[in-house]
Amino acid sequence: MSNTFYEAFETCAKDQIGFVTFSGATPEELERFQSQYRAALDLEDRGAIRIIKINRESMTGRGWVDLIEFRRLTDLAPGV
Repeated sequence: MSNTFYEAFETCAKDQIGFVTFSGATPEELERFQSQYRAALDLEDRGAIRIIKINRESMTGRGWVDLIEFRRLTDLAPGV
């Protein structure tokens, strides 16, 4: 598993499943991890991946995403 979305995307082959997980320790780091989720949503909008599953944490009560599971749909990295 990777802790940056683009790293996970780049190492995942077409039609394979990749993961990115939060690996920090503080609520502030978890809040910053939300940019990884936005990156995944952007690539899903561009047809490069399909998000299969997300997990929302309960530690902070804010329901932030702390895990993203995706399937890579293309060989090409669209502007990554």
